[in-house]
Order: sequence, then C-alpha cells, then structure tokens
Amino acid sequence: MLAQMDHDGSVPDIELLYANRDQDFIFGEELERIAAAHPSLKITKFVDKHIEAADLQTYLTDDSNFFYISGPEPMVESYDELLKSLGVPEERIKNDYFPGYQQA
Repeated sequence: MLAQMDHDGSVPDIELLYANRDQDFIFGEELERIAAAHPSLKITKFVDKHIEAADLQTYLTDDSNFFYISGPEPMVESYDELLKSLGVPEERIKNDYFPGYQQA
C-alpha cells in the first residue's frame, strides 16, 4: 500500500510501528526510501521487542486514528486484543494476516 501511495505521490500522515526480531526488516530499505521522500511517513522500529501498551498510548487520544495490523496470525490477534483492551473500537482496526508464515 505504501509503495502505491508513493507511486501516486500521496502518502498521508502515517506512523509505522514495525517490530522485528533483528535488524533485518522486510522491505526495510524500501520503507526508508519512501519515508525519506515523504515526511508524512514516520517509522519507529522495535528490534527484539514487542510493541507494548505504553508504546501505543500517544495514538489512543485521537479518535480518528486507524490501526492496521499486519503479520503472522498469532501476532495480529495479540495486537488486535491489545488495542481493543485499550478501548480502540473494532471499526478502527484492520487486520491483515501473512498466510503460510512459519516462525523460525
């Protein structure tokens, strides 16, 4: 989606919270390139750390924020439950699963 927005020249205000086990972020270079071209895209990387409730607090105060969760099903389900427990309505959460993903 970000690549298409970049291609179209219209990247809206997006804050990407990206958690990974190590520094080898999938699409990391492409995301950095897009962020460099569009100051409206901010990327915060979490290396070998889960995104916690405290990391999300700043995004919970604006009722127009939308949360898009993408990754392996257990991770997506976990963050979906976390957001709902923090009071985010279901209609502001979009889940996207990586089918066939195998954890190492």
